[in-house]
Amino acid sequence: MRLGVLVGLIGGTACGSAPRGVAPAEAAPPIVAAGPADHGAPSSASAPASKGDPATLATAEADASPTVVVAASPTVESQQATASPPIAPDSRAPAPPPPAPTVAPPVLAQPAAPSTTPSRVVSRGPTGRRAVTLTFDAGADRGHAQRILDELARQRVRAAFGVTGVWAQANADLVTRMHGEGHELINHSYDHASFTGASWTTVARTASDRHAQLARTERAIEASGGQIPRPYFRPPFGDYDSGVLEDVGTAGYGLTVMWTVDSLGWRGWGPGAIAQRCLEGAASGAIYIFHVGAASKDADALPAIIEGLRARGFEIVPLGDLLSPPAT
Repeated sequence: MRLGVLVGLIGGTACGSAPRGVAPAEAAPPIVAAGPADHGAPSSASAPASKGDPATLATAEADASPTVVVAASPTVESQQATASPPIAPDSRAPAPPPPAPTVAPPVLAQPAAPSTTPSRVVSRGPTGRRAVTLTFDAGADRGHAQRILDELARQRVRAAFGVTGVWAQANADLVTRMHGEGHELINHSYDHASFTGASWTTVARTASDRHAQLARTERAIEASGGQIPRPYFRPPFGDYDSGVLEDVGTAGYGLTVMWTVDSLGWRGWGPGAIAQRCLEGAASGAIYIFHVGAASKDADALPAIIEGLRARGFEIVPLGDLLSPPAT
């Protein structure tokens, strides 16, 4: 009996059967590296065993320890495996590069081209509205210029002054005031010499002489605080001809400003006679000429002239406004 049992035990061991109640030793569960897609998923090696069989139960208990799952850092190979598939190269010819942006060259100020159009003589403005303008020539002495400016300021009138270069140099403070108070300036030559030679001299000036006169006056006015008087020119003594108009036109003076009504104050007329003449000659578009010199009584007549024109329904406007009225 004992011999039979011993043989049975030896035979069972040789056949690989485990003793009752002892679970056979098993290999450690494999370590499963989980990729990014199955990180944290249960391993199939840790699936529970069926219930009922003690040997199987013992094996299940031995397997009860959870399988260790190590999430390995993705390697370069794994990144390449999960990356988007490469784009097949385009068999077509590569597109040409876009053209470089075009940079416009800097715009440089260009000097005004000389005009070839003769200056236009203007002795009266448009007559479509009841408006007039006042102009004053300043070529002799300082005279009554300050009184005239005071009266224009009091009456809120803007006028135009025909100034010579010599006068501007001698009365820079008045030129500055004229410009500052909104009055326009007219180029009246540099030294008031006739441009045709018809008055005070028998020698006509050349084109070069006329241009020099205009340019010297511009420099004198600018240096005295005024603005360039273009496009307005008033010929000394009112002397002009076709040659004068051509020459001053090429210098940028497109308008030769004459007059409709001359006060004749320079003749020594009294204030009453001057005012009467100016008011009797009042008309739409009229351009008045006065003088600032001490020999003229125009300054004394000015208040009555301004008040009389307004009483007759005339608007007193700047020269530029009269010649180029604003659109309505």
